[in-house]
Amino acid sequence: MLDTGIDVPEILNLVFYKKVKSYAKFWQMIGRGTRLCKNLLGKGQDKDKFLILDFCGNFDYFRVNTNGQDNGKQVGLTERIFNTQVEICRCLQAGEYNQQKEYVDFRQNLVEMLCHEVICLNDDSFRVKLRRKYVDIYRQIENWQDLDTSKIADIKQNIAPIVPVTDKDELARRFDYTMYSIILGTLNQTNINRFAVMVTTSCQKLAGKYTIPQVAAQRQLIDRIIQDGYWAEADIFAFDQAREALRELMQFLDSEIQSIYYTHFDDELVNISVGEPLGGGFGLKPYRERVKSYLHEHEDTLAVYKLRNNKQMTTTDLAVLEKILWQDLGSKEDYVKTYGEKPVGMLVRELLGMDQQAVNEAFSEFITDSSLNSRQIDFVKMIISYIVKNGNIVDVKSTFSQQPFTEFAGGIGNLFRDNMLVVQRIMGKVSDIRKNSQEII
Repeated sequence: MLDTGIDVPEILNLVFYKKVKSYAKFWQMIGRGTRLCKNLLGKGQDKDKFLILDFCGNFDYFRVNTNGQDNGKQVGLTERIFNTQVEICRCLQAGEYNQQKEYVDFRQNLVEMLCHEVICLNDDSFRVKLRRKYVDIYRQIENWQDLDTSKIADIKQNIAPIVPVTDKDELARRFDYTMYSIILGTLNQTNINRFAVMVTTSCQKLAGKYTIPQVAAQRQLIDRIIQDGYWAEADIFAFDQAREALRELMQFLDSEIQSIYYTHFDDELVNISVGEPLGGGFGLKPYRERVKSYLHEHEDTLAVYKLRNNKQMTTTDLAVLEKILWQDLGSKEDYVKTYGEKPVGMLVRELLGMDQQAVNEAFSEFITDSSLNSRQIDFVKMIISYIVKNGNIVDVKSTFSQQPFTEFAGGIGNLFRDNMLVVQRIMGKVSDIRKNSQEII
């Protein structure tokens, strides 16, 4: 089933061969067919429609269950690796290990690596800001020394999901995950056969690549892993050494070659049934258009109202907006791909602007200030108009160096040169308005 990460404009037919319960995933799948493609059917015959074949009644399901059913979030590879490493650290706290130097050193190296990943998190990311309490805690290495159940839960819920991908070699990272799973299984004394078979199979394939210098350099290790006795004799240190030695060799494995079959069937309409529109009619629009349309049609939503009227949001307000943008209208991946790391509140402001009366009220003290001359008041009014239209002044220096503010020769510093305290107060108002779209109470 195709959902996020698949972009094949030539798709003309989508076939649902399984039931889908997640509303967001359902529309992500349908979205694979909405990609435009020029000259697909011949010169000048662009793709203008696609066909959905639903054998599992998914459309009927979502007509009854409007919001679908949450199947839980998907855990990415980086998060799974991080969580497995954390579990290894917890296992190595056991008395049978913490008295043996090699196990203590192994755990300490792993803890230092995990702590370093938390230290390197981007403080400007709104995902990090939302979990700043936990980020600050686990940036201190002493908080990794005694990992109890509560700490493990905090780390898995608040740290692991925001650890970024730093190694772009996905095949190497998948091998890391497999080997760390073997290490964890060995410590827990659980069955590692499935992972061992995967590693052995990879090594058997690498054995046919000894003409590649990097592979030939690890020939002794590869041959050793292929032998039957390796998995019974090796310990976690041998497994980790194998991980480090072989992870970058995964790139040399051949992708499985699949045969291509061409078919042609004449379509036959057996029955035609016209159903009611599903999802309000905006589900097939590109994500950017869905967001813009929804926000303009739902300006009375409490969270949106607060942002447009210069009121600070609560955590509940933010959660509502995130659900709308990351679940109802698309996925978090769609959001990041379209808008990057822009905070949700700032995005809403940018798309909708602010209420005129709310901005007038914020700057009213300057408009009625008898000590300001007409040019200075005009400048303040220009700031008001800009914020009403754009929602925020994000970069003051850059904004004031462009039209229409350049109409005032010398800029704000020259215009208010005799009253710089007023400039400070104006900048304070601009900053307060911006903060109300970023910070929560």
